[in-house]
Amino acid sequence: MSEQIIKSMEQLIEIAQEHAVLKGQVAALTSASLDAVRICTDHMDENLKLKKALSGMLFAFDDGVGRNWSADLLDYARKLTPAAEFKI
Repeated sequence: MSEQIIKSMEQLIEIAQEHAVLKGQVAALTSASLDAVRICTDHMDENLKLKKALSGMLFAFDDGVGRNWSADLLDYARKLTPAAEFKI
C-alpha cells in the first residue's frame, strides 16, 4: 500500500511539472508533499509491525493471566490489538 501511494504521488508530480506554469514552485511543493507521504507511510508500516509484535506477545498470555503490576498493562495492550498467533 505504501509503495502505491508513493508511486501515485510521483506520477502526480510528473503531470504537474508538465502542465504547470510555475514549474519550480509546483515541483518544490509536490516534492515536499511526497517527502511527507513517505514519512507517513514509514510510520504506518512501523505501526503495523509493532501491532503484529504486540499481538504475538499477547497470544502467549491467557486471559486473566498477570499479576497485580501487569494486569492493567495487559488489559490496555489488548485494547490496542487483539492477541494473535505470531508466525514468521
